Amino acid sequence: MMRSCGHFASKSRHYSTTLDAIRGERRSYRQRQTAEHARELLDEETTLVVSHWEFAGVGYLTTGDTTLAHSAAARAHERRQAARDAA
Repeated sequence: MMRSCGHFASKSRHYSTTLDAIRGERRSYRQRQTAEHARELLDEETTLVVSHWEFAGVGYLTTGDTTLAHSAAARAHERRQAARDAA
């Protein structure tokens, strides 16, 4: 007699039609839930307020980042100067 090893949830999707049915029910429930939530948002005027701010730091992390930022600023300055000279 051959025994099946492992957890039932780790079997392939072809293993159990019951698991397929559960997955299908979960999928349709989530779709209905999302649609209901979207309708509720459309029915009322809302304002999203982001109230959590966190300090991320100052300056560039590496000397490479600093070099890239300075070279980009220099190129932008040169382009502005060339545009002024051409006008």
